Amino acid sequence: MVSFGEYDNQTLKWKHNCGGAIISKFGILTASHCFYGKDRFDTYTQIRVGDQNFTDTADDVFAETYDILTIIKHPEYHRRRSRNDLAIVFTDRVIEFNVKVNSINLPSAINPVIDGSTNQSAKFSGWGWFNGSRIVSEALRATNFTIFTGEYCEQQFINNNVRNHLENTTIMFCAGTDVSKAY
Repeated sequence: MVSFGEYDNQTLKWKHNCGGAIISKFGILTASHCFYGKDRFDTYTQIRVGDQNFTDTADDVFAETYDILTIIKHPEYHRRRSRNDLAIVFTDRVIEFNVKVNSINLPSAINPVIDGSTNQSAKFSGWGWFNGSRIVSEALRATNFTIFTGEYCEQQFINNNVRNHLENTTIMFCAGTDVSKAY
């Protein structure tokens, strides 16, 4: 995982704004809404890799900060919809891989994530809100979720936009920690 944000020279801390996943030595996959919405980042946003806890300097030996060269959002992304919320961010120089920094394994075109993946495990990680708070975690968190069928998940959501997307697992898939709690 990478963190998009900036170093605050007054507090001497990294301020996390959004996450992403390294997909190549120059490319990071993230959400378009991280950069293309109301009050989103300015030109000072940077990319922090290898830092799994922003308040602990012990892992800083593996951490590096990169500047953004360019951002390409999905051409059909619209801020008010949940569809096509993808962007690729390119770094200004090669990302150096180490024991804490590497690219993720993406599904292949031959074996995509579809209903055939039901009941398989998928790892999710990030610095987002947790325990019902609106406070961003200072430490990277990760967990394994089970992938559920779109048919099962449709019943779990009130929001019709989400429900309708779950009918087509090429748009969205559903995962959770148990069958009574789908996300």
